[in-house]
Amino acid sequence: MLHDWHHLSGWIDIPGGYWPQAALGLFWLPLSLFGVVSLVRLFRRRGQKLAKEKRCDACGREIQPEWMRCPHCGAALKEHCPRCSVVLSVGWKTCPACGAERP
Repeated sequence: MLHDWHHLSGWIDIPGGYWPQAALGLFWLPLSLFGVVSLVRLFRRRGQKLAKEKRCDACGREIQPEWMRCPHCGAALKEHCPRCSVVLSVGWKTCPACGAERP
């Protein structure tokens, strides 16, 4: 009967003696908050990684940064400078290496 009274008063029986339930809550609360914060950080990193994926302007499919043409639709992603042969992105007006204007 004594055990039931302790349980009703907010104390629980664990190996090593009785502990108040509030004290165990103080132990588990930081651990659960740490887990939630870790999950939020994980999803933010994953979202940043997804945002960094490069997509073709013509078809919208995923492409690699080093590709010269989109393998899905054939659109030009990069071109060579006619003067110095440096690789240029399609939207650039001049070559950053030699200053040549693009046709």
